[in-house]
Amino acid sequence: MHSGHNSAFVTHRLNIIAGKSAKLKKNMPDKNTTSQEFTSYYLQQSTKEFAEDLDKIRNADDFKGDAVAMLVKSLQQGTSLFSAADQERTVKARKSGEEEE
Repeated sequence: MHSGHNSAFVTHRLNIIAGKSAKLKKNMPDKNTTSQEFTSYYLQQSTKEFAEDLDKIRNADDFKGDAVAMLVKSLQQGTSLFSAADQERTVKARKSGEEEE
């Protein structure tokens, strides 16, 4: 496969997962909503930032389809580096930026 296609595939899969996370937030308390929104945003930004690296991983001979879930989980773990306050600030800043557009 062409590497641009692979990047699109991985990004698409991550966006599907991030979208599902965002849909779940409607019935969750505020703290979980912020966490879900931050995770979704974090995954979107991670796939943009690491697009070339994700392509290399995806093109590796030993990469299998079930590795996508593990890759997503690995990227999601990066959110634990941010405090709840940092996550909330990021989500609020993002929302206020969307309102201005």
